[in-house]
Amino acid sequence: MPRPATFGAWMELRPGNRRPPDPAHYAERLEEAALVEQLGLAAVWGSEHHAVEDGHLSQQLPFLAAVAARTSRIRLGTGVLLLPLYRPRDVAEQAGVVDLVAGGRLLLGFGAGYVEREFDAYGVDRSRRGRLLEEKLRWLRRALAEGVAADGPDGGDLPVGPRSPQPGGPPLFLGGTAPAALDRVARLADGWFALGHYRWQKTADGWPVLAEALQRAGRSPDGFPVVVGVHLRVSDDPERTWATELAPAVAYQLDRYNDWSTDRDRPRPEPIEAARLKRSAVLCDTAEGIVAALTELQERLPFTHLCLWSRPSGTSHEAACANLERVAREVAPAFAGPQPPWRAPL
Repeated sequence: MPRPATFGAWMELRPGNRRPPDPAHYAERLEEAALVEQLGLAAVWGSEHHAVEDGHLSQQLPFLAAVAARTSRIRLGTGVLLLPLYRPRDVAEQAGVVDLVAGGRLLLGFGAGYVEREFDAYGVDRSRRGRLLEEKLRWLRRALAEGVAADGPDGGDLPVGPRSPQPGGPPLFLGGTAPAALDRVARLADGWFALGHYRWQKTADGWPVLAEALQRAGRSPDGFPVVVGVHLRVSDDPERTWATELAPAVAYQLDRYNDWSTDRDRPRPEPIEAARLKRSAVLCDTAEGIVAALTELQERLPFTHLCLWSRPSGTSHEAACANLERVAREVAPAFAGPQPPWRAPL
Protein backbone atom coordinates (compact mmCIF):
# COMPACT_ATOMS: atom_id res chain seq x y z
CA MET A 1 0.00 0.00 0.00
CA PRO A 2 1.54 3.37 -0.99
CA ARG A 3 2.39 5.81 1.76
CA PRO A 4 1.38 9.49 1.48
CA ALA A 5 3.73 11.49 -0.73
CA THR A 6 3.49 14.68 -2.73
CA PHE A 7 4.60 15.32 -6.31
CA GLY A 8 6.34 18.20 -8.05
CA ALA A 9 8.30 19.30 -11.11
CA TRP A 10 12.09 19.63 -11.49
CA MET A 11 13.29 22.20 -14.03
CA GLU A 12 16.70 22.98 -15.48
CA LEU A 13 15.37 25.24 -18.29
CA ARG A 14 17.56 24.14 -21.20
CA PRO A 15 15.80 23.72 -24.55
CA GLY A 16 18.04 20.82 -25.66
CA ASN A 17 20.34 20.10 -28.59
CA ARG A 18 22.60 22.92 -27.37
CA ARG A 19 20.06 25.50 -28.47
CA PRO A 20 20.29 28.55 -26.22
CA PRO A 21 17.16 29.50 -24.31
CA ASP A 22 15.27 32.61 -25.38
CA PRO A 23 12.50 34.64 -23.72
CA ALA A 24 9.81 32.48 -25.32
CA HIS A 25 11.32 29.32 -23.83
CA TYR A 26 11.49 30.85 -20.36
CA ALA A 27 7.88 32.02 -20.72
CA GLU A 28 6.82 28.46 -21.49
CA ARG A 29 8.66 27.15 -18.45
CA LEU A 30 6.89 29.67 -16.23
CA GLU A 31 3.57 28.52 -17.72
CA GLU A 32 4.53 24.96 -16.80
CA ALA A 33 5.36 26.05 -13.26
CA ALA A 34 1.96 27.72 -12.95
CA LEU A 35 0.35 24.53 -14.26
CA VAL A 36 1.95 22.56 -11.43
CA GLU A 37 -0.08 24.64 -8.99
CA GLN A 38 -3.25 24.53 -11.09
CA LEU A 39 -3.08 20.73 -11.11
CA GLY A 40 -2.84 20.51 -7.33
CA LEU A 41 0.76 19.28 -7.25
CA ALA A 42 3.08 20.39 -4.47
CA ALA A 43 6.33 21.98 -5.65
CA VAL A 44 8.60 23.33 -8.38
CA TRP A 45 12.33 22.71 -8.08
CA GLY A 46 15.25 24.28 -9.91
CA SER A 47 18.59 22.79 -10.89
CA GLU A 48 21.89 24.45 -11.72
CA HIS A 49 25.20 24.11 -13.50
CA HIS A 50 27.80 26.75 -14.35
CA ALA A 51 30.29 27.37 -17.15
CA VAL A 52 28.44 24.96 -19.45
CA GLU A 53 27.49 25.41 -23.07
CA ASP A 54 23.91 24.22 -23.37
CA GLY A 55 21.78 26.86 -21.65
CA HIS A 56 21.36 24.97 -18.38
CA LEU A 57 19.88 27.16 -15.63
CA SER A 58 22.72 28.71 -13.63
CA GLN A 59 20.92 30.78 -10.99
CA GLN A 60 17.89 29.17 -9.36
CA LEU A 61 16.72 31.83 -6.94
CA PRO A 62 15.83 34.46 -9.60
CA PHE A 63 13.84 31.81 -11.46
CA LEU A 64 12.07 30.73 -8.27
CA ALA A 65 11.22 34.36 -7.53
CA ALA A 66 9.47 34.53 -10.91
CA VAL A 67 7.60 31.31 -10.11
CA ALA A 68 6.65 32.71 -6.71
CA ALA A 69 5.08 35.76 -8.36
CA ARG A 70 2.87 33.51 -10.52
CA THR A 71 1.76 31.09 -7.80
CA SER A 72 0.32 31.23 -4.29
CA ARG A 73 0.44 27.71 -2.83
CA ILE A 74 3.18 25.44 -4.14
CA ARG A 75 6.57 25.11 -2.53
CA LEU A 76 9.65 26.39 -4.38
CA GLY A 77 12.92 24.51 -4.02
CA THR A 78 16.55 24.63 -5.10
CA GLY A 79 17.43 21.15 -6.27
CA VAL A 80 20.30 21.65 -5.57
CA LEU A 81 22.24 24.88 -5.11
CA LEU A 82 26.01 24.28 -5.15
CA LEU A 83 26.78 25.96 -1.86
CA PRO A 84 30.61 25.65 -1.83
CA LEU A 85 30.72 28.02 -4.83
CA TYR A 86 28.85 30.85 -3.15
CA ARG A 87 29.36 33.47 -0.50
CA PRO A 88 26.80 32.36 2.09
CA ARG A 89 25.63 35.91 2.88
CA ASP A 90 24.58 36.32 -0.75
CA VAL A 91 22.59 33.09 -0.56
CA ALA A 92 20.92 34.08 2.71
CA GLU A 93 19.95 37.54 1.49
CA GLN A 94 18.61 36.31 -1.85
CA ALA A 95 16.73 33.47 -0.15
CA GLY A 96 15.13 35.96 2.22
CA VAL A 97 13.88 38.05 -0.69
CA VAL A 98 12.49 35.02 -2.55
CA ASP A 99 10.79 33.67 0.58
CA LEU A 100 9.10 37.00 1.25
CA VAL A 101 7.87 37.16 -2.36
CA ALA A 102 6.65 33.57 -1.97
CA GLY A 103 4.99 34.13 1.40
CA GLY A 104 7.14 31.54 3.16
CA ARG A 105 7.15 28.73 0.59
CA LEU A 106 10.89 28.36 -0.08
CA LEU A 107 12.82 25.10 0.34
CA LEU A 108 16.61 25.20 0.10
CA GLY A 109 18.42 22.15 -1.23
CA PHE A 110 22.22 22.21 -1.26
CA GLY A 111 24.95 20.02 -2.73
CA ALA A 112 28.73 19.91 -2.73
CA GLY A 113 29.19 19.91 -6.52
CA TYR A 114 31.68 17.89 -8.52
CA VAL A 115 32.33 19.56 -11.91
CA GLU A 116 35.91 20.82 -12.20
CA ARG A 117 35.11 23.74 -14.48
CA GLU A 118 32.51 25.10 -12.04
CA PHE A 119 35.06 25.32 -9.24
CA ASP A 120 37.54 26.87 -11.68
CA ALA A 121 34.97 29.48 -12.69
CA TYR A 122 34.32 30.47 -9.08
CA GLY A 123 37.93 30.21 -7.92
CA VAL A 124 37.10 27.59 -5.28
CA ASP A 125 39.31 24.66 -4.29
CA ARG A 126 37.28 21.58 -5.25
CA SER A 127 39.16 19.35 -2.80
CA ARG A 128 37.60 21.37 0.07
CA ARG A 129 34.00 21.12 -1.18
CA GLY A 130 32.76 18.85 1.60
CA ARG A 131 34.27 20.98 4.34
CA LEU A 132 33.02 24.18 2.68
CA LEU A 133 29.51 22.78 2.40
CA GLU A 134 29.39 21.99 6.11
CA GLU A 135 30.88 25.33 7.18
CA LYS A 136 28.59 27.38 4.96
CA LEU A 137 25.52 25.34 5.86
CA ARG A 138 26.05 26.00 9.57
CA TRP A 139 26.53 29.70 8.83
CA LEU A 140 23.33 29.76 6.78
CA ARG A 141 21.25 27.90 9.33
CA ARG A 142 22.02 30.50 11.99
CA ALA A 143 21.64 33.42 9.58
CA LEU A 144 18.27 32.20 8.32
CA ALA A 145 16.96 31.24 11.75
CA GLU A 146 18.27 34.16 13.83
CA GLY A 147 18.87 36.94 11.30
CA VAL A 148 22.50 37.43 12.31
CA ALA A 149 25.87 36.04 11.29
CA ALA A 150 29.39 36.34 12.69
CA ASP A 151 30.96 38.08 9.68
CA GLY A 152 31.48 41.49 11.23
CA PRO A 153 34.77 42.98 12.48
CA ASP A 154 36.65 40.53 14.71
CA GLY A 155 33.93 37.95 14.15
CA GLY A 156 31.13 40.03 15.61
CA ASP A 157 27.52 39.60 14.56
CA LEU A 158 25.95 41.58 11.75
CA PRO A 159 22.30 41.51 10.69
CA VAL A 160 21.28 39.25 7.81
CA GLY A 161 18.14 40.30 6.00
CA PRO A 162 15.52 40.44 4.85
CA ARG A 163 14.33 37.70 7.19
CA SER A 164 12.45 34.68 5.93
CA PRO A 165 8.84 34.60 7.14
CA GLN A 166 9.25 30.91 8.05
CA PRO A 167 10.05 30.26 11.72
CA GLY A 168 13.62 28.99 11.76
CA GLY A 169 14.04 29.85 8.09
CA PRO A 170 13.35 27.61 5.08
CA PRO A 171 13.85 23.85 5.48
CA LEU A 172 17.39 22.85 4.44
CA PHE A 173 17.89 19.71 2.33
CA LEU A 174 21.19 18.13 1.35
CA GLY A 175 21.96 15.99 -1.69
CA GLY A 176 24.47 13.23 -2.27
CA THR A 177 24.56 9.44 -2.21
CA ALA A 178 28.10 8.65 -1.02
CA PRO A 179 28.41 7.46 2.61
CA ALA A 180 30.11 10.71 3.66
CA ALA A 181 27.35 12.76 2.03
CA LEU A 182 24.63 10.69 3.71
CA ASP A 183 26.37 11.08 7.07
CA ARG A 184 26.26 14.86 6.45
CA VAL A 185 22.54 14.66 5.67
CA ALA A 186 21.93 12.81 8.93
CA ARG A 187 23.88 15.31 11.03
CA LEU A 188 22.98 18.63 9.45
CA ALA A 189 19.93 18.53 7.17
CA ASP A 190 16.17 18.78 7.51
CA GLY A 191 15.78 16.24 4.69
CA TRP A 192 17.52 14.35 1.87
CA PHE A 193 17.39 15.35 -1.80
CA ALA A 194 18.06 12.06 -3.61
CA LEU A 195 18.96 12.00 -7.29
CA GLY A 196 17.51 9.06 -9.21
CA HIS A 197 17.29 10.37 -12.76
CA TYR A 198 18.73 7.18 -14.34
CA ARG A 199 18.80 3.72 -12.77
CA TRP A 200 16.44 5.11 -10.20
CA GLN A 201 16.32 1.76 -8.41
CA LYS A 202 19.90 2.22 -7.18
CA THR A 203 18.92 5.38 -5.32
CA ALA A 204 17.17 3.15 -2.80
CA ASP A 205 20.54 1.61 -1.88
CA GLY A 206 21.35 4.81 -0.01
CA TRP A 207 18.42 4.57 2.39
CA PRO A 208 19.83 1.91 4.76
CA VAL A 209 23.07 3.91 4.94
CA LEU A 210 21.17 7.10 5.73
CA ALA A 211 18.88 5.38 8.22
CA GLU A 212 21.89 4.04 10.12
CA ALA A 213 23.55 7.47 10.05
CA LEU A 214 20.37 9.09 11.39
CA GLN A 215 20.30 6.67 14.28
CA ARG A 216 23.96 7.43 15.04
CA ALA A 217 23.06 11.12 15.08
CA GLY A 218 20.23 10.46 17.52
CA ARG A 219 17.50 11.14 14.95
CA SER A 220 14.64 8.92 13.88
CA PRO A 221 14.49 7.64 10.29
CA ASP A 222 10.70 7.39 10.60
CA GLY A 223 9.13 10.22 8.63
CA PHE A 224 12.47 11.76 7.69
CA PRO A 225 11.75 13.94 4.61
CA VAL A 226 13.10 12.37 1.41
CA VAL A 227 12.77 14.11 -1.96
CA VAL A 228 13.48 11.84 -4.95
CA GLY A 229 14.17 13.30 -8.39
CA VAL A 230 13.39 11.02 -11.35
CA HIS A 231 12.51 10.88 -15.02
CA LEU A 232 8.83 9.98 -15.10
CA ARG A 233 6.67 9.76 -18.23
CA VAL A 234 3.13 8.40 -18.35
CA SER A 235 2.29 6.78 -21.69
CA ASP A 236 -0.25 4.38 -23.14
CA ASP A 237 2.52 3.20 -25.50
CA PRO A 238 5.65 3.38 -23.32
CA GLU A 239 7.98 1.57 -25.73
CA ARG A 240 7.22 4.07 -28.49
CA THR A 241 7.40 7.07 -26.14
CA TRP A 242 10.73 5.83 -24.82
CA ALA A 243 12.27 5.20 -28.23
CA THR A 244 11.07 8.38 -29.94
CA GLU A 245 11.05 10.98 -27.16
CA LEU A 246 12.47 10.13 -23.75
CA ALA A 247 15.50 7.98 -24.65
CA PRO A 248 17.08 10.71 -26.84
CA ALA A 249 16.48 13.27 -24.09
CA VAL A 250 17.99 11.04 -21.39
CA ALA A 251 20.96 10.20 -23.63
CA TYR A 252 21.61 13.89 -24.16
CA GLN A 253 21.41 14.59 -20.43
CA LEU A 254 23.71 11.71 -19.50
CA ASP A 255 26.11 12.68 -22.27
CA ARG A 256 26.39 16.20 -20.87
CA TYR A 257 26.85 14.92 -17.31
CA ASN A 258 29.60 12.55 -18.44
CA ASP A 259 31.38 15.35 -20.27
CA TRP A 260 31.10 17.83 -17.42
CA SER A 261 32.26 15.33 -14.81
CA THR A 262 35.40 14.44 -16.78
CA ASP A 263 38.37 16.53 -15.61
CA ARG A 264 40.33 18.42 -18.25
CA ASP A 265 43.37 16.12 -18.03
CA ARG A 266 41.27 13.05 -18.81
CA PRO A 267 40.19 11.78 -22.25
CA ARG A 268 36.73 12.85 -23.32
CA PRO A 269 34.09 10.14 -22.89
CA GLU A 270 32.42 8.52 -25.86
CA PRO A 271 28.96 9.85 -26.75
CA ILE A 272 26.05 7.96 -25.29
CA GLU A 273 23.78 6.23 -27.79
CA ALA A 274 20.08 6.41 -27.00
CA ALA A 275 19.54 2.94 -28.46
CA ARG A 276 21.76 1.42 -25.76
CA LEU A 277 19.79 2.87 -22.85
CA LYS A 278 17.15 0.80 -21.09
CA ARG A 279 13.59 1.97 -20.49
CA SER A 280 13.61 0.12 -17.16
CA ALA A 281 16.25 2.57 -15.91
CA VAL A 282 13.66 5.37 -15.89
CA LEU A 283 9.96 5.53 -15.08
CA CYS A 284 8.38 5.43 -18.54
CA ASP A 285 5.27 3.28 -18.38
CA THR A 286 1.51 3.23 -18.16
CA ALA A 287 0.02 4.97 -15.15
CA GLU A 288 -0.64 1.61 -13.52
CA GLY A 289 2.93 0.49 -14.15
CA ILE A 290 4.35 3.68 -12.67
CA VAL A 291 2.20 3.48 -9.56
CA ALA A 292 3.32 -0.11 -9.04
CA ALA A 293 7.00 0.79 -9.54
CA LEU A 294 6.81 3.76 -7.17
CA THR A 295 5.03 1.66 -4.56
CA GLU A 296 7.83 -0.88 -4.77
CA LEU A 297 10.44 1.89 -4.56
CA GLN A 298 8.75 3.36 -1.51
CA GLU A 299 9.13 0.04 0.30
CA ARG A 300 12.90 0.37 -0.08
CA LEU A 301 13.14 4.16 0.07
CA PRO A 302 10.32 5.87 1.99
CA PHE A 303 10.18 9.03 -0.11
CA THR A 304 7.85 11.81 1.02
CA HIS A 305 8.03 13.87 -2.19
CA LEU A 306 8.80 12.93 -5.78
CA CYS A 307 9.87 15.53 -8.33
CA LEU A 308 10.04 14.61 -12.00
CA TRP A 309 12.11 16.18 -14.73
CA SER A 310 9.11 17.99 -16.13
CA ARG A 311 10.60 18.77 -19.52
CA PRO A 312 13.75 16.84 -20.46
CA SER A 313 15.94 18.55 -23.05
CA GLY A 314 14.34 18.48 -26.48
CA THR A 315 10.83 17.77 -25.15
CA SER A 316 8.03 20.07 -26.28
CA HIS A 317 6.00 22.37 -24.06
CA GLU A 318 2.84 20.52 -25.06
CA ALA A 319 4.28 17.12 -24.14
CA ALA A 320 5.53 18.43 -20.79
CA CYS A 321 2.12 19.88 -19.91
CA ALA A 322 0.29 16.72 -20.99
CA ASN A 323 2.57 14.57 -18.83
CA LEU A 324 2.08 16.80 -15.78
CA GLU A 325 -1.66 16.51 -16.27
CA ARG A 326 -1.50 12.72 -16.39
CA VAL A 327 0.74 12.53 -13.33
CA ALA A 328 -1.69 14.71 -11.39
CA ARG A 329 -4.72 12.75 -12.57
CA GLU A 330 -3.45 9.15 -12.71
CA VAL A 331 -0.37 8.77 -10.47
CA ALA A 332 -0.41 11.25 -7.59
CA PRO A 333 -3.85 10.22 -6.25
CA ALA A 334 -2.46 6.78 -5.39
CA PHE A 335 -0.18 8.47 -2.84
CA ALA A 336 -2.75 10.87 -1.40
CA GLY A 337 -3.00 11.34 2.33
CA PRO A 338 -1.87 13.71 5.07
CA GLN A 339 0.93 15.87 3.63
CA PRO A 340 4.30 14.71 5.00
CA PRO A 341 6.40 17.35 6.76
CA TRP A 342 9.18 19.19 4.94
CA ARG A 343 11.38 19.43 8.02
CA ALA A 344 12.67 16.79 10.41
CA PRO A 345 13.55 17.79 13.99
CA LEU A 346 17.28 18.23 14.53
